[in-house]
Amino acid sequence: LYLAALPCKSQDSFYDYLEFGAYTINYTDTLIFDEQIEYSQFGYKGKLPLFTQIWFPVVEKDTAKFMKYSELRINKLPAELSTVYEKLHFEIDKIFVRDAIEFSLYGEPIDYSGKPADEIKKIMYGFLTRSKRGSLHNKLDFPVIVYHHGSQGSSMENLIMAEYFASHGYIFISTNFHLPYEESIHFGLLPYELEKANKHDQSSAKALINFGRAISSSNKLFYIGHSWGAQEGWCFLHDPVWADAFVSMETTIEFKSDENVIKDRWPIVYNALKVQKNTFSIPVLAFAAAEENMNFNFFKGLNSNETVFAAYKQAFSHESYISLSLMRYFLKNDFELPDEDLLFSQITGYREHLMMTQQFFESVLANKKFNTEQFESNFIIE
Repeated sequence: LYLAALPCKSQDSFYDYLEFGAYTINYTDTLIFDEQIEYSQFGYKGKLPLFTQIWFPVVEKDTAKFMKYSELRINKLPAELSTVYEKLHFEIDKIFVRDAIEFSLYGEPIDYSGKPADEIKKIMYGFLTRSKRGSLHNKLDFPVIVYHHGSQGSSMENLIMAEYFASHGYIFISTNFHLPYEESIHFGLLPYELEKANKHDQSSAKALINFGRAISSSNKLFYIGHSWGAQEGWCFLHDPVWADAFVSMETTIEFKSDENVIKDRWPIVYNALKVQKNTFSIPVLAFAAAEENMNFNFFKGLNSNETVFAAYKQAFSHESYISLSLMRYFLKNDFELPDEDLLFSQITGYREHLMMTQQFFESVLANKKFNTEQFESNFIIE
C-alpha cells in the first residue's frame, strides 16, 4: 500500500501525494533558551532565544480550522524580543522568495504573468496546512523527532515532514538555529568577533533535545538534520545520550573525496570524525543523491551499530529534502511553471525519502534490523 502509485497530476495539494496517518495534527509554539550563549541584538540582551515550533499527534478529532502557512508563527513573546522576531521573519521571508519563488529548478527566473514575487509569496502563505492550533497541557507519550535545518534555513522549512510524522504518532520539534545580527553580512553568518568565540558545541541543538525529552514520557528521541543540520549531527551524536537514531540528509560532504578539501571546507566535521575520531553506537540513515562523484566514504567505518547509506537513483536537488522548495508546484493551475514536470519528480522523491525515514524509525522502535528491501527499486543502498 505504501508503494501505491502517486495520484495523477491534476491534484493540487501536497497532501494528495502522501499517506498521512490517523492522528489529528496539532501545532503549538514556545520560547526556550540556549543557556550557553549570550545574545545581544535589537534591544534584547540575555540568553540565546530559540523560537520553537511543535507539531504533535492527538487522538480526538476537533473542529478547529486548519491553519494557513502564514499562521505558523509565535503569537506571544516578551516585548523585548518582538523586534528580534520581526527581523528574523524578515530574513526568512527574503529566503522564501529567493529559494521558493523567483527561480526555477533550472536556475531561470520565473515570470508569473507580471505579478511581483511578494504577491506570489502572499498566495503561497495562504496555502492551508493540516495543522490545527492546540495546547500542550500534559506530557505526551509519543517518540520525539528533533529537526535541524540547513544553512539559511528555518524552523518552518519542512512543514510537510513535521505534519506527516505527527499524523503517524510522533512529536516533531524544530527551531530557528539562525538569528539576525545587525553586523552580519549575510543572514545565517555570525559577525566575525562572535564567530571567533563560537565554541561549536551544538549547544542549541542540545537545548532543543532536552526540551523534547521534557515534553514526552517516551524514552525515544530521533534527530533529523539537513545539510548543515546533518553536519551538526555528525559532530555530537556519537554520544548516545542525545538521540536514539540519526537521519543525515545530505551534508554535501558526500560529493567530495579529497580529505584535504573536506578539512578546508568543513573543518568542524573533519575535526570531530577524523581528528577526535568520534565513533557512533546508534542506528544511522544517511541520504545523498546518486550524482556523479557521490560517495559516502568519509562517513564509513564510524559506527558500531547499523549505518544505512541510501542514494536516490533519480535526479534530486539538495533543497528537495525540504518541503518549502517544492510548494511552488501547487501554483501550476494559475501560472505556467517552466519546471513543472521536474518539480513533480522532486515531490515523488521527497515522498520516497519520507517513507524510508519513517520505516527506519519504526525499525528502531521495534528494536529490529531495518529491512530496506522495499526501497531498493528507488535507492542504491549500502
